[in-house]
Amino acid sequence: MKLHYLKHTVIALALTVAIGCKHKHKPPSAELQEAYKLQQDALQIAKTIEGAATTLPAEVAARKKVWLENMIEIPGMDHDHSNCNHDHHRPTVSITDSEMLAVQKAWRDTILSIQKDIQ
Repeated sequence: MKLHYLKHTVIALALTVAIGCKHKHKPPSAELQEAYKLQQDALQIAKTIEGAATTLPAEVAARKKVWLENMIEIPGMDHDHSNCNHDHHRPTVSITDSEMLAVQKAWRDTILSIQKDIQ
């Protein structure tokens, strides 16, 4: 009985993946693409902070943790989930593309400030 259930589950999952999303999404705007680049740059800076110090001071570690928790996903843009520890179940925000760009600039500037403070 369990094998029969497992077989149907695998078939259902395979069909779901095969069918997938067939409608076309509009490509991200230039502003969203720039926001995504800023977000990726900020995440890279965060990695260099971790690599530069074996142990971050408690205050810096707390600031970095809050910074990462405040990451806003950019609609329509994927990101690397390897070593990903931020929440993907937060509600999405509804802001314009130019506002998203401004948010990502501020988010990147915050990690740059943290980096500057530990140097």
